[in-house]
Amino acid sequence: MPKPFIHSNLSWSSEYTYQGKESMMLATNSPSDSFLASISNKIPLGNVQEIRAKVGVHVAKIINGELSARLNFFDVNNKLVGQLNWFSTNKTNSRWQPYEICKSRSEVPATACSYSILVGFRSNKNSQVEGTAYFVQLDYSIADISPRQLGKIDAQPKSCSKLILIVGLQKSGTSLIARLLSHTPIVSNPFGIDPAAEGHDFWGNPPMAKNDYPAGKIYDRSNGRNGHEIDPEDATPEVAEVLSSRLEQLKYSTPIILNKNPHNVLRIQWLRALFPRAVIVGVVRRSVPCVFSLTKKLMFRSSRQPNWKADWWGMRVRGWEDLIREDKILQNSLLWQAANQKLLENKDCLDFLVPYHDLCADPSYWVNAILAKALNNDSLDLSFNFDSLTCLDDEYLQGAELTSNNDQYKSEQDFKVSQAKQIELPPLDVRQIEMIQSVTKELEIALEIAEQSKV
Repeated sequence: MPKPFIHSNLSWSSEYTYQGKESMMLATNSPSDSFLASISNKIPLGNVQEIRAKVGVHVAKIINGELSARLNFFDVNNKLVGQLNWFSTNKTNSRWQPYEICKSRSEVPATACSYSILVGFRSNKNSQVEGTAYFVQLDYSIADISPRQLGKIDAQPKSCSKLILIVGLQKSGTSLIARLLSHTPIVSNPFGIDPAAEGHDFWGNPPMAKNDYPAGKIYDRSNGRNGHEIDPEDATPEVAEVLSSRLEQLKYSTPIILNKNPHNVLRIQWLRALFPRAVIVGVVRRSVPCVFSLTKKLMFRSSRQPNWKADWWGMRVRGWEDLIREDKILQNSLLWQAANQKLLENKDCLDFLVPYHDLCADPSYWVNAILAKALNNDSLDLSFNFDSLTCLDDEYLQGAELTSNNDQYKSEQDFKVSQAKQIELPPLDVRQIEMIQSVTKELEIALEIAEQSKV
């Protein structure tokens, strides 16, 4: 270790003479000075269950002193949203004993996405000895204790690329984020031709899949009453083995692959148990525009009339038949509520929860953040830039074509959304908007996506 440099006036400064991977040394010739070691690398929380920090210090020729540490928590915009402080004092001329603090994920601010540690030492005035150099060496370590404990269940073979799984209610923006990620040269979706292909055969989703294992078999156990939901107890070694084999058979050449399947929002814990190393991205959209967009799917394209014979469209939540209503706006509101409740209940299993309107405003941020997480790197050596996108959350005020934006993208391969040529689905009226919000407002607030109605 290099000889300490004597700094005569070091007070709450991040200056230091030596920093290794897990240690830092500061020096001064005035033992009444304070030392501050700022470990500034922000560590992403991901879906950790506990945060553990351990700090130890060596103090030379200083008898009395105080050691302090602070955990700073930051939200997705790097804004400080919480702190945790603790202190220790030493009254002997001996090595500080390491001490540690553990904070459960449930105690961390709900908006926290990362954290950093700040460590300081301050000597007492009665410890001064003139003409002698004093230094402290801080040894620190921070570890995340994650629910991704790799045991017997891991459906992702070692030969498989990094895996991103995108979940969320239909018409929430899952296809959009899948296409954005697939537009980078390091990501592909080998589950189908379209970048937003959903891989129903891979999961065995009824009624879309030719092969009904495993999701179809689980669906049939309750005669469909439990819908597409799957409980974590069904993450068995047998299911993991089948899905692992299917992954190995996929053809791709990129370091990251993704699968976008809205149905998986109903089985997030099952998904996390099977793929502990995957990056799981949830997408959520405000209720009124999402319900309006869902309603397009209950229309006949040929006659442009309500398709009331199709009593249900979209993923089947548990007890879905009880949610069927004559008023399809109300029915889709209940679907929105049931599906997005799963996002809220299982948010600790997600790596990201992406609001659709935020994705449109800054797609580059979300794409680069997700890719960095997938590559186990806080910052990419390269970044990808996208222009802001048209947010269609006002569409319910003007009305819309029945042609979905997904269909438009498939034909034009352009993220820009053209203006509706004709209004085939009329705008929502005040009564309909108020009805949707009466069902969904409380959950929107909990998900922090609520917005005052424009009507």
